[in-house]
This record gives sequence, C-alpha cells and structure tokens, in this order.
Amino acid sequence: MLCAMVLCLPLNAQNSFRASQGQAPSTTTVKAALPSPKLTSIATLGDTTFFSSFIPAGIKGLLQFSFDPSSGNATFWGYRYHESIGGKDSTAAAVVLRIVGIFQAFQTALPDIPSLPVSLSEELPSTYMDSDTMAKRIVATSVYKSYITQHPKAKWQAIALGMSDGSQIPSGPAWIATIGDQVTNPSLQCFVPAGDNSGTAVCIESAGMDVQDGESQSNGVSVFPNPANGSTLILRIPLSMYSGSCHVEILNALGQCVSTTDYASIGGGVDVQQDIHSLADGAYFLRLRTSSNNVVIPFIRGQH
Repeated sequence: MLCAMVLCLPLNAQNSFRASQGQAPSTTTVKAALPSPKLTSIATLGDTTFFSSFIPAGIKGLLQFSFDPSSGNATFWGYRYHESIGGKDSTAAAVVLRIVGIFQAFQTALPDIPSLPVSLSEELPSTYMDSDTMAKRIVATSVYKSYITQHPKAKWQAIALGMSDGSQIPSGPAWIATIGDQVTNPSLQCFVPAGDNSGTAVCIESAGMDVQDGESQSNGVSVFPNPANGSTLILRIPLSMYSGSCHVEILNALGQCVSTTDYASIGGGVDVQQDIHSLADGAYFLRLRTSSNNVVIPFIRGQH
C-alpha cells in the first residue's frame, strides 16, 4: 500500500524541501487526531540515521537522509503538534516527504529530536525563521567555518525548531542544529533565534553525537538498551579496559554534565548498572574515564 502510494521511489535531493513547506500537509494529517492542532516543534535528521528508530519501517526504507546547508532543504521534516482537549494535554505528529513534487504526510510518534531545552506544549509563532535562512546564518559564522575546516567530513546530524524554555538559551523560538562526524570528535551545537529573519547564529563545540539503534559502543565499551526506557542503563566494560576505578559522567545534548558517578574496584569484562531514573527523555552521552582511557558513548533516554 505504501509502495503504491509513493511509487517506491527513494527520496533524493530533488525531492527535498524547506521546513515551512511541509507544515500544511502535516497539519491536515494530524487533524484526524487533534481538531485544532498547534504546531510546537519541527525537526529533521540531516545526513545521518540519528534518532531514525522513530520512523516507521516502510517509510524509513524509502528515505535517503539528506540536509543541504546551502539551501536549508531536507529530504523529510517531522512536525509535532499539541492541543488541550477536555482539560487533557494531547499530542500528535507527522513525518512529511515529497515524492516527485507531491507532499506526503504520515502520522507517527516523534521523540524529542534532538534533546532540546524547549517546551513541547508551547506553540510556535505563525511566522518563524525558515530553514534556509537558519542554515545561511550558521554557515556564515566563523566558528562553523573553522570547525568544517578541521572536520571536513562532519554532517548535519539533527536540526530542530522549538520554543526555548529559557533554561540554556534565551526564551522564544529557536533553531538548534548538531553537526559532527563521529562520537570521538567534538560536534558543533548551533543556535539561532527564530522569531523573525534577523536572528544571529551562535555555535559552540561539545561532545560528539552519532547514535546506533539497540546498542552504542566505542573502543569496546558499550551501553544498552539504546534507547533506554527504564531506570537503568547497562555499561559493559571489556577486559581491555581493566582499571581499578573509573569515573562516569552523563552529558546532555549541549555537552553539559548532568550526572557523575565514581566506581571503585571494577575490573574489565563486567556489566555495570548506571542509574538514569532522574534523566528526562532525550539524547545524552556517557563519558567513561579511567587512568588510561577517555570514552564517549551516545544513548537515548526514552521510548524506542
């Protein structure tokens, strides 16, 4: 059925589009669940499969993940909506593709993409900075130019628009983009106020980001399950990483430390239970430090 609808054609750059262009078909689709949907966030995965576990398999098989920073176009965008019905908060979301010039919207569940300091119940303004202007603002910064020179293979891994809660970046609508190549290298976090087209981009380097479904690992160290929807994350330390003690930090998507734990008398070849019950849903990094190693591993807290 899905193949017949979209002609089984893989998406490519010619079918990419700006964030605002998919809003109308996404709104029409979620009205089946929410009578008067209010748009609260827009996101895409850029050039990687970051967070791709939320995409239905039939749609995921058609996607060629791509974001063009010269045009601000992506091969798909996800739109999250919110509405209070009978005093109860309700949400719905849709993924929008464009196949041979025709927009197709599919209602689906969306996680926080990425882990953002935004309110998912606060409506975006009726007009906002579109993705093409956002991308131009970011690539024009000296920090971005320097980072790309040092990391020429870096890709735009996740791009999202939402209403900032004011905790980590100024309140109001804001674009947040993550750019990087692999978890062992720094990634770039860029923020652009999006209330109009005059926002100025700010970019900073933080820990890297590249998430695999089910299990993430680096240098033989692994964490699972990933995504983790319980209160515990399993940290597997190989024999080659034997150390009398280790220090574990959990960082949020902005590279800020939100939890620290010190373990003593832990040998290699063991599984360690890391408490994550206090973490909000979103993307994180576990950084393991011993006397001879420093490993960063990404994971997702929340439903698969």
